[in-house]
Amino acid sequence: MKPRVKIGVYGASGRMGTSIIELLQRDYAEVAEVSATVDRGNGQLEDFRSVDVIIDFSLPEGTAALVDWLVSCDGKLPVLVCGTTGLNERQHSRLTDLSTSTSVMYSSNFSIGVAALSAILKFSAPLLKALAYTPRIVEAHHLHKLDAPSGTARTLCDLIEPENPGSIDVQSIREGDVIGRHDVIFAGTADRIVIGHDAMDRSLFAHGAVEVALWLCCREASSGEYTMESYLHDYFAKSTQVASLPRLGQCRNRQATIL
Repeated sequence: MKPRVKIGVYGASGRMGTSIIELLQRDYAEVAEVSATVDRGNGQLEDFRSVDVIIDFSLPEGTAALVDWLVSCDGKLPVLVCGTTGLNERQHSRLTDLSTSTSVMYSSNFSIGVAALSAILKFSAPLLKALAYTPRIVEAHHLHKLDAPSGTARTLCDLIEPENPGSIDVQSIREGDVIGRHDVIFAGTADRIVIGHDAMDRSLFAHGAVEVALWLCCREASSGEYTMESYLHDYFAKSTQVASLPRLGQCRNRQATIL
């Protein structure tokens, strides 16, 4: 039997950190274990020395401190899976620096559905632009979400209009306990086309983050930057024929699956 993957959770007492720990202990006990938890109130970064992968859902300053610490470490580094939103340009650049020494996955959204939405938009946005449809995004989240627009909305803007993402109108709604809703609206002169995603259970993101962490740990590559697009292709491109996604090596010999 293969040894269990040792996982460290950074931002352990937050909404996502708590969900990830509960999920790992409930559904992944045979293939993975929570070996270290670090948060503002407990644990030290040194606790991550012995883990195989760190899952980070903290705050931008927390991610910055973690990445700076990892870059300064000697020897083999753990894989990093980061879902912290609101990172600035320098913080994203530091993730790229880290990727020369270990595998790094950054995503503003770990939902497989949002990854599929992105693939759909990558194909449809140029067509709709040529047909003179004007895109805008309406996104909604719970009252406690700090960044607006959401990281997912920003990613979708980059995908729809890569040369000028700031030209896309984004409406951000913060109300109640909305988990995450993103509607991309393409408005014509007499009609509109709406493509969207509505998350109905926060465990959706926890499942995605854990699956990606296990996927990266079982890959042969020791370093590099990866995206949800990479993950989507590795698992689903053959059946969906998403030909534009980059080919990556296969890694299917795990017991846990995404759905």
